[in-house]
Amino acid sequence: MKVIVFIFVFGIIFSATNAYRWKKNPVTFSVQNYTSTLSSNQIRDGVTQAFNIWSKVIPLDFKECCGNSADILLSFKPLDGTLVGWTNYKWNGDGAFYHADTYFNNRNSWGLKDPRKTDIIAVAVHEIGHALGLTGHSGDSNSVMNSWIKWTDGNGNYRYPQLSSSDISNIQNLYGRR
Repeated sequence: MKVIVFIFVFGIIFSATNAYRWKKNPVTFSVQNYTSTLSSNQIRDGVTQAFNIWSKVIPLDFKECCGNSADILLSFKPLDGTLVGWTNYKWNGDGAFYHADTYFNNRNSWGLKDPRKTDIIAVAVHEIGHALGLTGHSGDSNSVMNSWIKWTDGNGNYRYPQLSSSDISNIQNLYGRR
């Protein structure tokens, strides 16, 4: 069973949710660069699947666009220690997000639904949760927002990420239901 520690760096760690959220719809995203262990199409597919997981439960749509003008920029770069992902964001005076950066550690061997590699979908779902306003980590071991995320079952088989009831409740507290 693979387990990876996620650390969300944002100065002070808040509770599972806060008053900050996206107040525009759709929210745009762009993958800025890629890693050598997955094709650009595999990375874009995995990231899109991760956004779709969140979009199924909240009335927020996501649209891929090109360049640095996207609301959420996703990229690969070296991260310290055991970090596999990291997200930060900016907001204006009324608590509306206007930009987020999500980074994936390019020192990892990334995979798409491959239990032997760091799963792009599982990490993206977790980091996108932060980019949507879920600032803390959940104590629910089944939560995609838990600091330890598993993309394999007890037998080492791939397990597709699914939002737990606490994930759904927390994100719907910010955005409402779809």
